Amino acid sequence: MPLLVATKNKAKIKTYINILQQYKIPCVTLDSLDDNSDVEETGKTLRENAVLKASFFAKKYGFPAIGDDTGFEIDALGGEPGIYARRWPGYEATDEELLNMVETKLAGVPEDKRTARLINYIALVDKNGEILQVGTGSIEGYIPVKISDKRDPGFPYRSALFLPQFHKFLIEATGEEINQLKYREESLKKMIPQIKQVISNL
Repeated sequence: MPLLVATKNKAKIKTYINILQQYKIPCVTLDSLDDNSDVEETGKTLRENAVLKASFFAKKYGFPAIGDDTGFEIDALGGEPGIYARRWPGYEATDEELLNMVETKLAGVPEDKRTARLINYIALVDKNGEILQVGTGSIEGYIPVKISDKRDPGFPYRSALFLPQFHKFLIEATGEEINQLKYREESLKKMIPQIKQVISNL
């Protein structure tokens, strides 16, 4: 029985499938199941929402599943947008709308006060929706006055977050550099033994 990748974000799906295939883990996506269901993200934290998503679809299909939630925290804005990374204006915003909000809200803020981070939680649950493991990772940096012109659809904040250790924006970082940051990819890789175990026990 496969692992269900419980996200509809095409960019995240690509990332997860690429890693799972490296370990020969069979997987299925919501797209392949023609599932357009929305999970109400009622959790108060990214961790809770990641678990909610994974558990909802695991119970629905009887597959073990991974769910994911990512936030963006800007220190000068008290941690905003935080858990509302995609819904900062109060609705599901486009990448450009979100980046415009970053620039507008940080107007006049000095560079040394523009620290920020991407933070991610991945939850692995069994076919009954019970939590088996939760991983987390963050990428620290700051937001320059002028953000990058490059875009990675589905990941708007990669165009805003500058990584001083690499002297480049996150969107410009190589795969090797991103792996060094122990973000989404590294969190999932740490779950591989547990994923293999839950699949083999079915």
